[in-house]
Order: sequence, then structure tokens, then C-alpha cells
Amino acid sequence: MLQRETLLQVLGTLLLFSTASYGQNQPQHISLPTLPYRAPLNVSPGKTILQVCGLVAGQTYQLIANPAFAGQEATLVLRSATPGATAQALTGRPEALRIRATGECLKVEVEADAFTGSITDIPMYLSVGCLDCPETGQSRQKLVEQLAESVAANLVTTEGNSAKQLVTDILIGGDCFDVKNIKNSGESRSRGTFSQGQSTINISQGVVLCTGPTSILPGPNNLPNANSGFGVDSPNDPDIAKLTSGNQYDVSMLEFDFRPTTDMVQFDFVFGSEEYCEYVNSQYNDAFGFFISGPGITGTLNLAVLPGTNTPVTVNNVNHLKNQAYYRNNNNLGICTNQPVVSLSNIQLDGFTTVLTAVANLIPCSTYHIKLIIADVADANFASAVFLRANSFSAGGRVLAEAVYPSPLVPAAREGCGNSFIRFYRGAGDVSQPLTVNYILDPNSTAKMGEDFQPLPSSIIIPAGQTEVLVPINIINDQLNEGAEWFRLRVENSCSCEQQEVTFVIEDSVPVSVNLSNQLGCNGTATLTPVVSGGLPPLSYQWSNNTNQPSLTQTSMGSATYTVTVADVCGLTAVATGTVTVDVQPTAQISGNTEFCTGAQGQLTLNFTGNGPWLVGINAAGTPTSQTFTSSPAIFPVSQSGNYTLTSVVSQAGCSGTVSGSATAKAISVAVSLVPTHPKCFGGRGTLQANATSNASSLTYQWSTGSPLSVLVNQPAGVYAVTVSTPQGCTATAVAALTEPPQLLASIQNVVNINCYTPTGSAAVSAQGGVPPYTYSWNNGTSGTATTFTESGTYTATVTDANGCSAVASAAVSKDVTPPSALVRAAGELTCTTREVAVSSQGSSSGSNFTYAWNTTGGRILGPTNGPTIVAGAAGEYNLLVTNTINGCTATAQAVVRENTNYPTALQLKITQPACNNKPGAVQVLGVTGGVGPFVFSINEGRDFFAQETFSGLSPGAYNIIVQDANGCEHEMPFLLNPPVEPEVRVVPEVNLAYGESSQIFLEINIPLSEIQSITWAPPTGITPTDRPDVFLARPFQSSRYKVTLLNKDGCSAQAQLVIRVGDPDIYAPNVIKPGAADGLNSTFILFAREGAVNTIRRLQVFDRWGNLIFSRDNVLPNDMRAGGWDGTFNGRRLNPDVFTWWADVELASGEALQLRGDVTIVD
Repeated sequence: MLQRETLLQVLGTLLLFSTASYGQNQPQHISLPTLPYRAPLNVSPGKTILQVCGLVAGQTYQLIANPAFAGQEATLVLRSATPGATAQALTGRPEALRIRATGECLKVEVEADAFTGSITDIPMYLSVGCLDCPETGQSRQKLVEQLAESVAANLVTTEGNSAKQLVTDILIGGDCFDVKNIKNSGESRSRGTFSQGQSTINISQGVVLCTGPTSILPGPNNLPNANSGFGVDSPNDPDIAKLTSGNQYDVSMLEFDFRPTTDMVQFDFVFGSEEYCEYVNSQYNDAFGFFISGPGITGTLNLAVLPGTNTPVTVNNVNHLKNQAYYRNNNNLGICTNQPVVSLSNIQLDGFTTVLTAVANLIPCSTYHIKLIIADVADANFASAVFLRANSFSAGGRVLAEAVYPSPLVPAAREGCGNSFIRFYRGAGDVSQPLTVNYILDPNSTAKMGEDFQPLPSSIIIPAGQTEVLVPINIINDQLNEGAEWFRLRVENSCSCEQQEVTFVIEDSVPVSVNLSNQLGCNGTATLTPVVSGGLPPLSYQWSNNTNQPSLTQTSMGSATYTVTVADVCGLTAVATGTVTVDVQPTAQISGNTEFCTGAQGQLTLNFTGNGPWLVGINAAGTPTSQTFTSSPAIFPVSQSGNYTLTSVVSQAGCSGTVSGSATAKAISVAVSLVPTHPKCFGGRGTLQANATSNASSLTYQWSTGSPLSVLVNQPAGVYAVTVSTPQGCTATAVAALTEPPQLLASIQNVVNINCYTPTGSAAVSAQGGVPPYTYSWNNGTSGTATTFTESGTYTATVTDANGCSAVASAAVSKDVTPPSALVRAAGELTCTTREVAVSSQGSSSGSNFTYAWNTTGGRILGPTNGPTIVAGAAGEYNLLVTNTINGCTATAQAVVRENTNYPTALQLKITQPACNNKPGAVQVLGVTGGVGPFVFSINEGRDFFAQETFSGLSPGAYNIIVQDANGCEHEMPFLLNPPVEPEVRVVPEVNLAYGESSQIFLEINIPLSEIQSITWAPPTGITPTDRPDVFLARPFQSSRYKVTLLNKDGCSAQAQLVIRVGDPDIYAPNVIKPGAADGLNSTFILFAREGAVNTIRRLQVFDRWGNLIFSRDNVLPNDMRAGGWDGTFNGRRLNPDVFTWWADVELASGEALQLRGDVTIVD
């Protein structure tokens, strides 16, 4: 993997709280940068709450607490502290907890207890892994990265192979001694094969067991925690427990029984792990073992040991510090920085062993049990793997033999058939030398050499570099019916304790016979399948359409003839011919309900599927019949009422189908007659009633008038016809006439109109036609032939005859009593400039038939008094009388002439004084006291008047403004425009500050502070205002040039410039400390800085020369010798003189982060 930063660098998301600084049982926060993850912590004895963040709600996580170092005597217990969260403690493992997250964060309680020592803090790790997160983790990401970068990893792995395949086909190779009871345990993806490993681990191919998926093992080494582990809470294996302490997780195991044919077993292996190098000598001592038991072995014996020793191969026993000769480093950062790197690009693991050989002495042909097992220790993070060389498990002799027959289906050879052999093959072992195989023929064999088969050599040789040879068995075809015969060879150097011989069986030749029958398929397909007897399988087939399957299926419709030739493995053949016809099962459906006129025909619809023509059986209204149809849909004509159903359908090829549906037929009849009701009056309306009879469900009517109703109402005299129709188009027609009496007429004479001279009018009515006698009525409520009235309007007389028919006569009577219009309007008021006003009758009635008469009350008329207009010379009331000489009606009107004494007396002004930058002044009239609007104004002594109320663009000086009202009356008012005052601002040109220091900046301003609109600085950072507008506080963190801008309330501005020079932050660290010095000087390592330059030291850490973290403290202040520094101890013990590396994350006064590092030396 790439360099892990867990112990060597500070992760910005992980906060370590030191109890020495914050007090016992201070809660701690862990933010997970990735999963799975190990978080290093220091906790106080007792109970501490840990908040773990970076989770997904609803997912289940496994948390495990472990002491930080191997042999550390401390106990840790985890419990849930998240209300409502589902948690499960693992049986017998109080340090482990499974919990379902309810949100992004959860809380757990760790209870810590140290058995020995006087340390305050207990160093530990909290391991976090997800048990049911979607597989979007490292193994999948690794594959994506390899594909994206076109990287073909040198190491190739498979996963999920069966235990039998891994043991018999790969580890042993050739199954060359007795193996049984093969078992496995653990996740299936934790076991598999590997290849192309020669350049990486010096083993080209073989079997691999891993505590995670084997797919994570190929390079490049680019993951911070290659694992994708399963988080399986495996039972502790007692044999692994003897090698290392700590609970076991993700155990993967292969085990089997075997019987060796020699006195020794051996195989090659390589162990590798992601725990290298940073977790060497920690609790995370991942381990594996090859445990063998059986005759001559007491208990179980671990074969995975270093050569010539009993030292088991584990992370803590083989590494960069211990047994280095057997360790190969694959990590170029951190603790292993100075170690050579093997192959970063080809394998993911951080380190692995050299090729080691496991060896055990055995008793030949005795049964032994071996268990190959690997486990994660202390948690399920950081994968480990063991690689076993293919074919290296050597525990027996060298040769096996088996009969190879022409057919894999029949365990015998046949006369007249070749391709028969006996296969001699090597078991596991060296193939670089030729191997001689000796055997003898069993004298009890029923097949005789020279009679039933050609003679065999007395021995054969498997050449060097070759694993097997095939010895041909040439069988003699004697054409005798002898039944099955056999011969047996006994192999002298067999590699199995049980298999010492090979038997070869010979049978008589059996000819091939084939029969092929014709086939009809009614489901869209038909298959020809030959029936074969005799011959030696497997059989081969050759059809006339060049296919070679045991059967031939046709899906295209129609018929075709095919020939098939069948041959067995001995070359015997037989030929047959057959015809195949493909059709589909037809369906037929009848539908519809037809109705037709009596004497005509109806139609029913038939729909078909399949191939036509179709022969259909029909039940036609109780009468069976049949008919052939050639298309779909098809029409079936009917002329009888009743029900129709289908009884059968057969396709042209003879496939019978299914029928469905039903239909009905009905013959329709219709008849109609007319009953008239004649009009009583001339021009009146009559009625015709059509009476129709029919067996149709509904009827429609069509009259000669276009009416669709059964009754024709409100019709004039005349001849009428109606046609009645059914929905089926059946019709019937009838004709009749309507007659009327003579027309009744009425007229009005002697009409007298109404006006002001004759206020009462009169009229008379007369009648003829219709059917006498008559009656008379008027719309004014009177009766008789004559009437009178006093109002204008249209008067109507109604004459009614004996049939109730009526005639109406009307006369328009006018009533002209409307008075004329009289309107009077004065042209204006009498003012200071207007002494006469015209009074007009405009709008009054006018014309030759109208006269005018004027008089006044309190006024004075100048001139004539009988014209349409007069002249008023004084204020008063003026009266007009208008007369219409045609109807004698009159009207009057009055008007009042007033004298206006309202003159303008004052002005309300808004004066805008001239401003800086040559901005002119202005004056605006806000209001006028007195006078009559609209008003006009002048500021040039009355030479020009304007309707505008604002005058702008005025220079400083004295002015007069004159207002003139609508009556010409004027008022004058003076005003003054003063010249403006320009603002000025000054500031010291330069200020020098130390980093973090502040200084007051004073501004010199020439205008009152109350006249200031705003003061702004550019840039705005580093300058803050005070309670005085002309004083500012400067505290920038870098040298800057500032520009200050003053803006007064008139919009005038002034500017000045200031340069502030800021020094660098001065942070110092001692390079030598003397812990425990009697004078207390230089006894603690701490950072020093000028007051105000640093907000806080967010994290201070010290590492030893191996990269181990020995001190970490968060959020300390510089210069704080009591609580902020390192006193040269680790776990309460003063360290020996040495050189240490320190690293600090400093937050400056500006909030900027600064990372510092260096060396400090402890001296006596």
C-alpha cells in the first residue's frame, strides 16, 4: 500500500485529546477519513466517551478497541452510548461491538484499565469497519484505477475457487497420492489462485489464502489500507492462538487428509501483510500456520516456521527489525523509508517474506491431517495473505495410469475402433528428468495380447520436461461375438497407496442404426429427431442443410425434407430421411351482433390466427354448417334470426385449433301512420302525430320538414310526409295535409296626438275576415271600438274571432310636452384685470321656434336682454326663460357671476445650494399662498414666465422669483445661493508594525465631523473603525498600501494614502532540552512566539527516529511551559538522550494555518 499516515502524520480529521492536558475522561472525537480505519488514541483509566463521525445512517459497523503495543497489559471494554442505536456485544470479546448507525455520528463508551505501571494515559487503537456497506470500496476502486491507467498488474489472482480444485489440481497437482476430506472455512473470496508472481514474490503461481478478497492483492501498491475485509467475528483457532495473542477475525482455512507414499512432505510458501511496517510489535500481529497431525507427531506441528528454528512466521517475528534476512520490504515511506522496495507496481502488500519451505517427516501410507490457516489478529483491518507454490506439496511417488477410451461416455473400447490408449502421467515432482515406467500384464486377463490387441512394450519412458505419455492400444477386429474382454497392467512405481493397476476393457463392434419419422409441428416449430441404436457414443450428426446437432428444428412455415447421417466415434455411419412440416395452432373467433331488414342479409365477423385457409365449423341459429375462409378478418352472411357460435377450426396443414366467441342475428320490421290536428287560425299552426310499430331497439323519424321527432308540432297549413327508420336501415313512409280559415284583419283610424295645447288624445278600430262574431280590447285596458288617452306611445287594439283567433292593429300617439333646454354659464369671474363677463345660454334649445328672456337679481345687464348671450357688469344672479313656440312649453335657468379678490401673497421655496466640483444650485417652488392657479414663475425680473416649478443650473448669487396666478396677479420673493466648501483629509504616510501588532490611525479633516457622510479604506481588510469617525485601528497581517476616501453629505470627496509595513511572525523552538533540569530551565519542549502573533497551536507532535508517535497535544498556546509542552517522557517514563522529530500545526493570528517541523535533542 502507499504510505499509511495513521501513525506517522497528523490527519486533519482526527483529534487526539491528552488527559494530562484536558483531565481524565475528557470526551474524544474521531472523524473517519476512510473505511476501514484505525484511530490511535490516548485514554485515561476509567470510562471515556468516543464520538465517531463519517458514518452512513442505517449501516452496521464493527468497532474494536485494542492496546497499542504488543505485550501491553491493559483491558478495554466497548459499550454503546448512542440512544436508540441497535448494538451487539460479541460473545467473549468485550473489546468488540457491532452497532447500527442512526446518523452521521455515533457515540461509544470505552472503559480502560491498566494492570501495571503508573502511566496516566493508556495508548490504544480504535478499529472501525463497515459490515454491510455496498461494495464500492478499495477492491473495486483498485480495479477501476488499474483499468483507467491501463495498468496490467504483474500479479494476477482469482477468488472463490473450490477447495478441491485448490488442493488436488493446484497445490498437489495431478492428484498423485491419496487425498480426501477436503474442507474449507471462511469467506469464499478469501481463497483462490495466483499467477505471474515470479518477479514479485519469486513464486510464479499457486494457491493464495487472504484475510480479505484475493482481488485486492495485485498492484499497484496505492491503497492506504488494502483490505475490503469481511469483518467476520471468527472463533479463535486454538492453533493460531498459540502463535500470537489477540482475538482472530476473517479466518480463511483449507484442510484435508492425505496418505503419503514417501517419508517426507514439503511445500514452498511466502507470507505477506499490510501491517508492515508501522504495526510491527503491535497487537496487530496477523499470523498463519500449517498445522499437521498424524502418526509419529505429538499433537499438532506448525510447519510455517523459520528454517532451522521453531519460530512461527508472523508480522512480529519477521520484519525490518527482526529476522531481516527473511523480510522483503514493499513500502517506500514512513518507518520503512530506508528499506529497499521490491515491487510497488506489481503487488499491493507493504511487505512479505522470502520463499520459505515447510517440511515434515512422515510414515508412508499413513493418514495425516493438515490445516492451512491465516487470520487477522486484534481487528479485521489491514489484509494479510499466504502464497503456496503450485505443485510443491510433495508427499509421494511419481506415476499414475488410466485407460483412455474412444468415448468418454462408455468405459470400454470396441473392436474395429481406434483412439484407444493407456495414459501414464507423473504426479507432483521434478519433471526435468526422464521417467521409466515398468509394468506387467495380469495373467488372468481375458483379452489376449496378439489375439485381441497388438503386443505392448514391456516399459515406457516419460521424456524430460513432459508430464505424460499416451500408449496406443491397437485392438484386433476378429468379428467374433465374444462379449466384453479385459486386460490389466500392474504398475510397479505407482504414486498412490491404493491404486497399483490399470484395467482396459474391449467390447465387440456394434453397427449404427437410425430411424427418422416425419414430423408436424403446430406451435410454430417442428423438430426431426433421429432414433439411433448401436454405435459407440458420442455420436455425430450431419444434416443435409450442413448442421450437425442431434436434432433439426425448423421454424419457417411450410414443409421440407432432410437427410441425416449419424456416425459414432469408430467411424460407423447410418443414413435416414424425413419430412418436417411447420405450422401454428390456429384460432378462430366469431363476434358481433347483426340486425338486418326483413328480406335482406346481415354480416358477422370472424377473426383467425395461424395460416389459412381455415375450415370452420359453425352452429348457425341451431343449424350446423361449415365453410372455408381464406382471409382474416372474414365476413359470414346471415339471413335468419338466432345465435351463432363456432364449433371447430382446422388450418390448411391440418392443425386443429381453438374457437371462441358468439354472435346474434335479428330480422327487423317497421310500419307508420299519421294523425293530423288542423290550425284554427289563418297562418296558425297544426300538429301531425306519427304512430310507428317495429321490433327494432329504436326508431328514427325524418319529416319532409327535416324534423327528427315522432310528433311534428307548430306547423302551417300544407302537405307533410314522414319516413321512419331503424338502426339497420329499414324504413316506412306516410303522407297527410293541414288546412286553415280566412285571415282576420284589424285597422285603427282618427288618431289625435297629445301636446301642451291638447293634453288628451283619441282613436277608433274596425275588423274583417276570420270567424265572426268579434270582441275588441285595447292595451290601455279599455274595450269597444274607440278609446282615449293622456300619454304618448303605441296603442294596440286586439280583435278576437269565434275560434279565438286574433288580429292586432297599432297606432303611434305622440306626446310633445317636453320643455326646451335652458342652460346658463358665466364665462369667468370678475378680477383685478377682467371687469366684464359674458353670460351665455349655450347648450339651451335653439332655433327659430325658441325665444329667450333675461333678468337679474343684484346684477347689471349691459345691452339687450332677449338674445342668447348677455354681458354682466356686476356680481349677481342672472335668470333666463326659454319658450318653444310649437308646443308652448317653457324652461328657466340661472347663473351667478362672482368677483375674485384672491391674490398671491407668499411663496414656499426649497433652495439647493451649489456644491463642490462645480455643481450648480437650484430653487424649487413647493407652494403658493393665495392666488388662483395655475401659476407661472419668473427669475429674470418678470421678463419670462414659465409653468415649471424648478429652476436649476444656478450659479452662486442673489435672485428674485415672481409668481403670477391665473388672473394675472403677481408676488415677488428674493433668495440667496452661497458658494460651496471642498473637504480635505490628511494621514501619516507610513506606519511600521510587528506581526499581530495594532496601531491607531488619526485623520486630519477640514470639515465638521457631522458633515461626514462616510470614510472608506481600500483594501478594507486590516482596518477597523473606532467610536470616533476620524480615528481607526490598524492590524493587518501583511504589508499593504491603503487609500482612504472621505465623502461629505454634499457628495464631495477627498483622498489620502498610507503604507503599513508588517513584519514576519517570529516563532521559535528550542533544539535541545534537558528534562528534569534542577533549575527548571530548558526542561520542556514548547514553541515560543511574540504575544498576539499566534492564536493557538492546533497540534504539536513528537516522533522518535523510527517514526513512532511519542507525544501529541492539541490546542495549546505558545510560551506555555506548564500545559503546552513535551517534558521528554513517554508513557510516564523519561526517555534517553536522542534526536527526535517534531511537527506542529500552528494557527496564526490571521487564522492562517502554518505547518512547522524540526529536530530536538534530549541531553543529560
